[in-house]
Amino acid sequence: KTGPTVPDEKRLKEDFQLTFYALAATEVKNDLFHQSPEDIQLTLYYLEPNRKFSTTRSREELEIAKDKILKKVEEIQFSHFVCSGSMLCKNCEYKMVCGLN
Repeated sequence: KTGPTVPDEKRLKEDFQLTFYALAATEVKNDLFHQSPEDIQLTLYYLEPNRKFSTTRSREELEIAKDKILKKVEEIQFSHFVCSGSMLCKNCEYKMVCGLN
């Protein structure tokens, strides 16, 4: 990673991107992945301060994350994505399929 913002322990433990990676490492069924949560170490490398930060996720944390992801998928599937009609619409990448433009 680059940038000046280096996480503290609490922020690293709550980082959902790392949790998502750990979930993939437990769920993808191939030789490289499909690991037990206890065997997965998640590490962020920060180039500027030349530091690395590692953390883990428990099976329970991964189950909570999976539920959260599946809930979000369901919300997206049943969402109507109604256009707001705001001034930002003129540069929207979806304006070709929007009924308002």
